[in-house]
Amino acid sequence: MRKITKEVLELGFPKSNSSYITLVKFRDVVDSCFGKHIKGDFKMVVYHFEQSFKQSGLSCSTKVHVLCRHLIPFITNYLPDGMGLGSVSEQAFESAHSRFGRVWETRYKCQEENEKFPECLLDTVSDVNFVNFINKS
Repeated sequence: MRKITKEVLELGFPKSNSSYITLVKFRDVVDSCFGKHIKGDFKMVVYHFEQSFKQSGLSCSTKVHVLCRHLIPFITNYLPDGMGLGSVSEQAFESAHSRFGRVWETRYKCQEENEKFPECLLDTVSDVNFVNFINKS
């Protein structure tokens, strides 16, 4: 991602272009939060990115939503002080997602329109968490 951002920034867009400014702000978020350690005031960096993104008129993808709404609480609540996202293995998230998918597909899957959908979803999460707990004991 850093390489792509760098290459795009080097294309020579006008520095006043709102998309260019947003990309610069995104690069700042990556530099501040995505390493093993937090650099600078990451909350303010994320805030500036979010404001720039809103002003750019770009459509908000799920990843941008996660970045703007869930990154700060995740770092603040789940990582040791001063640690960035680089200290968290993506493999662990992918493994959990894969396990969730297998349990959902084999035991609890139902359509969202089904009145039992919330119960099925909760049962899947509970099942996956229970298995994780047993495996760590």
